[in-house]
Amino acid sequence: MAKGSFQAVSRRLALALRRRRERLGLSQEDVAHAAQLSTRYYQLMEAGRTNPTLKALWEVATVLRRPLERLIGDALR
Repeated sequence: MAKGSFQAVSRRLALALRRRRERLGLSQEDVAHAAQLSTRYYQLMEAGRTNPTLKALWEVATVLRRPLERLIGDALR
């Protein structure tokens, strides 16, 4: 089960997104464009300041070449 508050999990997910994006050498704009999201919305995702939809997370995970369950699982640990 998840450890900590929703805010803590959201921050860990945001960190996982940023780290993965940086490992791939992508900008926030690159990810947003490829995932068909606004750059601002993606920036808020990486800041842990939005509650992204499952579809948005799915699209981002696809762009980041990481299974969605792995991204979420990392945030729940």
